[in-house]
Amino acid sequence: MDARLTPAFLKRNELNNLHKLRARGPTLQAHLDYQQRLADKQDPEISKNWFNAMKNVMEEIDQTFGLISFQHPLHFLDVGCCPGGFSSYILSHYPLASGTGISLPTQSGGHACLLEDSDFTRYFLIWADVTSFQLGTTWIPSPYLQPFPFPPDAAPFNLVILDGHPLRTHTSGKNVHLVGDRLIISSLVLGLFCVAPGGTIILKLSMPDRKVTAQIIYMLDMLAEDIRTWKPVNIHATRSTFYVIAKNIGGGKEAWRYEEYLKRLKELWEELMFGGDQGWGRMLESDDLNFIVTQHGMKSYVDRYNKLCKHIWEVEAASLAQWHEARRNGF
Repeated sequence: MDARLTPAFLKRNELNNLHKLRARGPTLQAHLDYQQRLADKQDPEISKNWFNAMKNVMEEIDQTFGLISFQHPLHFLDVGCCPGGFSSYILSHYPLASGTGISLPTQSGGHACLLEDSDFTRYFLIWADVTSFQLGTTWIPSPYLQPFPFPPDAAPFNLVILDGHPLRTHTSGKNVHLVGDRLIISSLVLGLFCVAPGGTIILKLSMPDRKVTAQIIYMLDMLAEDIRTWKPVNIHATRSTFYVIAKNIGGGKEAWRYEEYLKRLKELWEELMFGGDQGWGRMLESDDLNFIVTQHGMKSYVDRYNKLCKHIWEVEAASLAQWHEARRNGF
């Protein structure tokens, strides 16, 4: 599902300029596809570079928004963690932090874990496909699913990082967009269930002008006391991906909708996994997240949303302009 917000909703010079830069022929798409293939590879050198880049991204986010305290213990969850850059930054900078990571097994196409052996005194790694957990409203008898990774009485996490992306090495011919739809909804169910009251969620999203992205941001804005967006320049500059940082979950003006959101997301996960005409699952449809807010209902949110997205479009547009200029100069 790739429904976009209507032009009347997003009349922004920054976005119009970005659309023009994105539309400059097939060379850019080939470049982006090449970047994606590199990100999916299990090559040790590429994984190490990705590991270091993600450490830098987490440092940017932490220093910009002041997420983590030296004085207080931190219990964090890193979903889609490997090769481990986000977790490595937290563990190496904050001695009172301990965490759990979830990552696709290497034999299924996932990345190797590059954390130091000493990190595992404060860290537990779960090798699993996030979409294969029992994330529905009831237990589903299926050989393809595994139990929820945490017991009901497990301590919630102060910080939840949702940074997974669908690996083409794992899709085995399946529609990568289908896998991506399942992954984002699975991540949201896991994240909302596991985050502590007053905790923080860091979520990677893409395409702010996409309807589903806008609805997810709206939901987090209603649940959290404060949300910000961040567009790293070292690895995501020419791509449409960015991060949402939602602080103090449960402190938002519609935090009372938390249980409703979680229940409806679980029901949607069931549909994506086992719905469709033949019971094999389906992709997201344009109205699937209308329980959060409809596009009509977001009219009063336009100014707020554009404010959150403005710098994302500006950074991507500036980076694409530099890329096109380098191409013209033979680089």
